[in-house]
Amino acid sequence: MSNVFNLDGTPLFIGNIDEIKKMLVRQGETMRVPTGWRTFDDASNGGFIYGQCTFICGAPNAGKTAMLACLTDYWSQRGIPVCALLVDESPDEFYMRWGTMLGYTMEECDKRSLEILYHIADHLKGRPIYLLDRLHTIEQAVDKFITMFPPPIQLVMISDSLQRIRCDAITSKDADKDKVAKNLNALEKASKSYKWATVTTSEMSRSGYLEKEEFNDMSAGKHNGDIEYVAKAQLVVRCDKNDDTVRKVTVPKLKRGKKDHTEFYLRFDRSMHTLTEIDQPNVQTDYSRIKNFFSSRGLKYYGNKNDLQSALAIDRSRFFKVINVMIEENKLSYFKSNNEWVWHEK
Repeated sequence: MSNVFNLDGTPLFIGNIDEIKKMLVRQGETMRVPTGWRTFDDASNGGFIYGQCTFICGAPNAGKTAMLACLTDYWSQRGIPVCALLVDESPDEFYMRWGTMLGYTMEECDKRSLEILYHIADHLKGRPIYLLDRLHTIEQAVDKFITMFPPPIQLVMISDSLQRIRCDAITSKDADKDKVAKNLNALEKASKSYKWATVTTSEMSRSGYLEKEEFNDMSAGKHNGDIEYVAKAQLVVRCDKNDDTVRKVTVPKLKRGKKDHTEFYLRFDRSMHTLTEIDQPNVQTDYSRIKNFFSSRGLKYYGNKNDLQSALAIDRSRFFKVINVMIEENKLSYFKSNNEWVWHEK
């Protein structure tokens, strides 16, 4: 006999080696749902994993719900069922996001004209989307999702947000941390029981609002450190300090992917509420800013790298990437002996 146990001591497999092999074979192939964000899909070997939990952490207005809407559009176009438990905004508001995606202004969408409503309905016709509101607990939502898409149909369950949804186990006496812990247990149970990919937004802790070298993005989730343990993939989204249309997404945790600490950038189109991956954001903006900076100072500047980064007010991680490229291309020289910077390009 050979037994394999979970960390809490409960038996996972009990039996001989052949039985354990059969059990593992029955688990089947690891299936993933692509996101359409090429950098993440490449790093993760194909996207979010069915049967596992993913969390998107970010400060208010970082674009977490917009990311869910874009993912829902991408998946539903390809026939992938998407079921949502929405609390931060209503299903009606979530559906109206397709109005801006279709080119209507926010003012036009707010009027809810029949033309717009019919256009949205026609656009979403036949798509496997099912949205539920704050009146449902996680368990109630799961029961309804099962009715709509009976197992073994694989679906993506999205929730917005971890701190505001609720499960049956929550009581009025629970502290915020305990509520989040119970929600995590309920989401993990749904994900594992039905082999669903669960994607949940999470508010960011205040210490994570500003990107600092000493801050660990794995602890970015608000109210409960257990998020980093339940998450098999964790994304942290922040607004770019120099361009409010750019979102920087870091991936501090990516189980069964090629590597952790991947990062990529999305362009946020405010008029359409869409997020599209972009290459090397703000390179031209940074280049112009640096060139103008030196042109206004006679092509020279004295100070160390930290001084120059502060003077230029460019995001620290991006600053060093751009500066190193300019030095390699001989557009800029740095003489460490006297902290002199010299701009060569006219």
